[in-house]
Amino acid sequence: MDSNFPSDETKSENEVEDLVETFRRTKKFRNEVVLIEDSEEDRMIMKMILEGCGYRPREIKDARKVTAVVGGQKMGWVPEAFIIDLVLEGSSGYEVIRNLKPRFEGKRVPMIVVSSLATDEDIYEASTAGADAFVKKPFTPNQLLEALAFTLENIKKPMADRKLAIYVKR
Repeated sequence: MDSNFPSDETKSENEVEDLVETFRRTKKFRNEVVLIEDSEEDRMIMKMILEGCGYRPREIKDARKVTAVVGGQKMGWVPEAFIIDLVLEGSSGYEVIRNLKPRFEGKRVPMIVVSSLATDEDIYEASTAGADAFVKKPFTPNQLLEALAFTLENIKKPMADRKLAIYVKR
């Protein structure tokens, strides 16, 4: 799938280290990332990567609990991003994105899909549902951080300056 984001070439180790250091230093982010993933192993890997950058991951393993967890937050609660698998207990990741997107409309919260389902059709459907990035499993820490960095940077820009295609890392 074509994208107007940077190519699929992975950033060098120094660029990723700089990115991680930037995440750690900045106080401009909300600090909480919601992981919606039913695989405990994948959740733990993503949690370790995110905690290493100073984020506080909130983990949800069952799609049926997303509405209760997100809806149970204080008024005005806005996470930094959502990281969502497509294959979940109780629902699909596509449905989760479709349900979350309206709640955070105008709040600039990226929806990042991390999934082993990565055909062009899967990516298209994720994009249509409202995903801002797509990372194929298995992934490297660099790929996850790169997707997070690019989507956070892109979504904070005025609409006229945003890259409108979905960021894809296979």
